[in-house]
Amino acid sequence: MSETERHLLQTLRDLIGTDQSKHLDACRSLATDIVDERAIPDLARILSDATYDAELRGAAEEALLAIFSSHSDPQVQSLMAAGSELMLNSLTLPRALAAFSEALELDAFHAEAYSKRGAVLYLMGDHEASVADCHKATEINPYHFGAVCGLGMCYAAMGERKKALQYWRKALSINPGLDYLKKLSQSVEKSQENE
Repeated sequence: MSETERHLLQTLRDLIGTDQSKHLDACRSLATDIVDERAIPDLARILSDATYDAELRGAAEEALLAIFSSHSDPQVQSLMAAGSELMLNSLTLPRALAAFSEALELDAFHAEAYSKRGAVLYLMGDHEASVADCHKATEINPYHFGAVCGLGMCYAAMGERKKALQYWRKALSINPGLDYLKKLSQSVEKSQENE
């Protein structure tokens, strides 16, 4: 077993162990020097558990986001970075879409590429295609709270508020720290009560 593998195994043991003082260091390590998908379920457990303090849950979220966005293929990584930059400008959304599509041609099981492409499709107004990509992302990675949230956004845009609330609640069960989503959900719930 390599030194890297030994370090990963020790970090995972620290993450799932009962010594909470080691959890924070393990999360930080997983966000920076050991980005490994095998940690996702344990990180998601910490993120969703309100008995952990905010600093630890924030470190777990940071580690999850690092894992979601990482890829071992430098070409996929480069396409993802380019697409993420391009999606910030409405004029370059088609190019962002092309970058994420090309990343998916290289790796059809990269949940983050589906999630990002789904976000671009949402911004372009193609909500049905966005729903398909977000569903694919959550099939690959059921802890991808961004893709779950994206499903809610699409359903809200299509006027299906009950479905939107269902997905937002699911996203909040994975990541209760999404304060903007709590406010949005409460607003939609109130508007439904007033109908």
